[in-house]
Parts: sequence; structure tokens; C-alpha cells
Amino acid sequence: MVLQIDLASPVVAQLLAILIFLFTLFYIATGRRAHAIAALAGAGGVAASGLMTGEEMLSFVDVDILGLLFGMMVVAGSLTEAGFFRVVGIYLANVTQCRPFRMFVALTVTTAVLSAFLDNVTTVLFMIVVTIEIMKMLKLNPVPYIIGQILAANIGGTSTLIGDPPNIMIAKAGQLSFSDFIVNTGLAASVAMIVVVLLFYFRRGSELKAEVSVRRIPLKPEEVIGDRRLFILGSIVLFVMVFLFFIHESVGVTPSAIALASAVVLLFAGGPSMPRVLEDVDWNTLIFIGSLFIVVGGLVKTDVIREMSVLLSGAIGSNELLVASGILWMSSIATSFVNSIPFTAAFIPLLQDLSNITGTNIVPLWWALAIGAGFGGNGTTIASAATIAAIGVSTKHGYAIKFKEYLRIGVPIMVMTTFLGNIILVSFIALGMYA
Repeated sequence: MVLQIDLASPVVAQLLAILIFLFTLFYIATGRRAHAIAALAGAGGVAASGLMTGEEMLSFVDVDILGLLFGMMVVAGSLTEAGFFRVVGIYLANVTQCRPFRMFVALTVTTAVLSAFLDNVTTVLFMIVVTIEIMKMLKLNPVPYIIGQILAANIGGTSTLIGDPPNIMIAKAGQLSFSDFIVNTGLAASVAMIVVVLLFYFRRGSELKAEVSVRRIPLKPEEVIGDRRLFILGSIVLFVMVFLFFIHESVGVTPSAIALASAVVLLFAGGPSMPRVLEDVDWNTLIFIGSLFIVVGGLVKTDVIREMSVLLSGAIGSNELLVASGILWMSSIATSFVNSIPFTAAFIPLLQDLSNITGTNIVPLWWALAIGAGFGGNGTTIASAATIAAIGVSTKHGYAIKFKEYLRIGVPIMVMTTFLGNIILVSFIALGMYA
């Protein structure tokens, strides 16, 4: 049933779209409802109010983005089922001789790298579970390692097109390639990882210098492979998939097509474990993002986004350096409290309008948004999907990380990495890399 509201008045329609968006955002930010349920309720509000027809709502749902996310989830889930993450964790513990600080560096850097080439939510979830298992064997407190891996997952996800949902959305809107992300956000992410390691060394070094009586985990990596055939097939598919991402522009294939093809190969040839992998796909995240497209679509259709762009252009002017820096800091700070996915979904059309109004080159604005949304995801416990999921699984295993405890590390990391990202962004603009 459609509510009887006078939508012929543009002001009424805009107010309704804003109220639905704020309602959705409130429940996402406060966690009073599951993210998927909050977003689905928002999309239902758009439909019930008559702001958009069914066809109009579907036109705002980007199937390419959802397809890419689904494909990456299947690949990551297949590797998890095969025991890939356990093999990696045990190998890293043994190669570092179980020395705490060396393990911290190895685990965080590996989490960042895997998060760059796989779904960062899935990666951090299973890397944390493996880390907890290893630390229990060694009788070490896993919390510093868990926090380090959360930070690494967000930073690693920032470095590539496929690492984090906001990047996937930005890439589609800006027609940006996998290689574009490696060049523009990869450098900032590499510098940010150095900051994470140094901060932990100076602030929590005592916890990472504990004496450990053993130098090897009493397990060989090959002993934890759950499905050897799937392990080999999944590793080959991962290698080919990443290679194709690098050359996708040359061969004329979209990232979503590569991810979906990789998922189909695994689902078809992966063996008896694949129905379980399909069941374990993070359907909640797909529903969450798909519903957000509709909620934000209500703001676009009623011209709320365009009017916000006019106001923003008046506030920050048209100087390219100032506009890009302003977008970067605005994205980073806002993402820390709002969550990177809804913020990015709402900000993409705003940037497009802002660029048209001010005549500012939009390319550096895409990178400002990508770096800001990625690094801002480290600010608080609610800032990104990876952070929320990781803290949830850590709590489930008996290691609750309180908001204030995380804040003491998350905020300094967010500020320092955003500052360094700003220097890199401004340098690239000054060098004419976006001309």
C-alpha cells in the first residue's frame, strides 16, 4: 500500500527522502538494528511512500557492483573452506619463530595484502580466528594482534579496486581501473601500514615483546588443509583472477565479469564443499548495499543531492587543492561515525554534481573520497563493515574490544594516515597526474 502523501510538492518529496535517509543512517550508526535490516527498511520506506516506482528503484541498484562483491565472497569463502587462511597463519607464526613483534608485523601486513585482493571483510574475519587460535597455543593476549589486523584490513582494502565496497562503488562511478587504484591509493596504503606498525611498536611494544617458550607451532601448514583439491584449485583461481584484474582494460573485461567467472569456476568444479560456501556468502552485506542504492536514489531523484552540492561548492570554492583536501578530511571524519558504505553511496552523486557546478576536475576528488572513506574506516568500531564484523567475531571468541579502547588507537591512526594521504594527494595534483 502506497502512503497518501502530496509528492507533487518538490519540498515535501525532498523532506521525505531526507527523513528516510536519516532514519536509515541512525539505525546503521547506532547499531540498534542489523545493517541489512535498517537499509532494507529504508528501501521499503522509499517504495511505500511512492517516492519512486519499482522500475526507478531497480535502476539505482548497480548489479555490476553486487556481482563483483558476490564473486569475491565466493572466492574468499572457497579459500576459507580449503584451509587457506590457517595455512597462511601457521606458516607466518613458524617463519617468525613465534616472536611476538615479528608475528604482529607478519600477520598485519599479510592481512593488508590479502584484503587488497580478496573481500576484506571475509579476510579479516578468518585471519582473526586463526590469530586467536595461534595466540591461545602460545598463551599470548591476541587483542593487539586483532586490532592491528582490523586496521590492516581497512588500509589494505583501500589500496585496490576490489578490496573494499566503497572502492568498488567509486571505481564504477569514475570509470577507474584496477591499475589506477594501485597507483593512487596503493602508495597511501603502503605508507599507512608503516604508520600502524610504528605506532604499535611505540605504544603497545611491551605486549609485543613478551617471552614465548616455543619457536614453532606444533602443526605443519599442510596438516590444516581441509580440502587439498579445493586448496589447489582456489589458489590457481585466485592467481589468475588477480592477474586478470591488472590487465582487464587491455582485454576489455570488467572486474565484475572476472570475479563472477572465478566464482562460477569454483562453484562448478570445487567439489562437495561448494554448496556450503554458497550458503556462507555474506548475503546481509549484499542486501545492505543493494538497499542503500535505493535509499540514496531517493535523494538523487528529488534533487536533494544537487542542492547539497550547490551549498558545498559555495563553502569550499573551486580551488582544486582545497576542494580535494576538504573532501578527503570530510570523508575520513564522517566515515568514522557514519560507516563508509552509506557515506560513499551518498557522496558519489554529490561529487559528480559538485564537479559540474564548480568546474573542478573530478578525478582527484574520486581519490580523495577513496582514501578518506578507507582510512576513516579505522576511526571507530562502527566505521566500516570490516571493523564491525571483526570486533563481532573477536567478542564471540571471548575477546571483547571496547569502544574507548579501540578509539585510543583508531583515532590517532585515522588522523595520521589521512594527513599522509593528504600530502600524497596534493603532491599528485601538483605534479599534474590528474590533468
